[in-house]
Amino acid sequence: RYIGTLNGKFQRDGLGLQNLENGDQYFGQFAQDQRNGEGYYFWTPKTNENRVQTEFYDGKWKDNKKDEKGAYIWMDEPTDDQSYENAIFDAYIGELKDEKYTRGTYLSKTETDFYLYHGNFDDECKKSDESAFFYTSQLNRIFHGAINKDLLVNGYIAYFEPDSDEIKELVHCTFNEDGSIDEIKRQKDINEDEAEDEIRNIKNFKSVIFDGNYFPKIYTRYRKAKTFIEDNANSIELLEDKENIPKIQKLLKKYNSKSIYNSIEENFFGREL
Repeated sequence: RYIGTLNGKFQRDGLGLQNLENGDQYFGQFAQDQRNGEGYYFWTPKTNENRVQTEFYDGKWKDNKKDEKGAYIWMDEPTDDQSYENAIFDAYIGELKDEKYTRGTYLSKTETDFYLYHGNFDDECKKSDESAFFYTSQLNRIFHGAINKDLLVNGYIAYFEPDSDEIKELVHCTFNEDGSIDEIKRQKDINEDEAEDEIRNIKNFKSVIFDGNYFPKIYTRYRKAKTFIEDNANSIELLEDKENIPKIQKLLKKYNSKSIYNSIEENFFGREL
């Protein structure tokens, strides 16, 4: 079922809401009968043992494929208490090419911990980068270095004091092919200038993460999109009122204004997007 605008060939073209036979829903821009431009896509939710899992994409499309930039979120939350505190989720925010990750930020929130990876991905969507950052909250540490197909290769690990931005220890590690540590070099054995540069980079990266308060923002973004889809799933009036169109276009383009990925790239790496 489709509610939206058509072109002269009666193809979906412009803005519309698509309710698929399998229960999936897409709301956004079309061109020549295909998803092109900005749009939300919700996969049919799955309920399991009083929890509901929802898969959601918010971003750019090209010929029905996720492309260019977007946010891909996998949400798991209780059916009776849907709030940020009780939510468990994974999220990828960044660049895509033909539905595959290329460079971005991958975040995970569990009940007790969260971690964040920032860097490149290979053709199999595995973390692969010569200068990636990886943060874990439970251990309060940041890794900066080379990673290949989701396994650490070599780099620096900074251990922070509890609830502090002060680094209590900096080490350089080389890892075996199975991900276990092969060799450790303590800070006293690292070149002083090199250690200072690493400490500065790692502290800057951590400040970007925490100043942005990104995890609650991701949940809020998901919740607003879900509410919008639920409220308008069968509302033809939404598009009949032409005054609504500019507001909706602005809503769909909100991702490109400022995301966690843009923020890290611009504030930390100086890479304008």
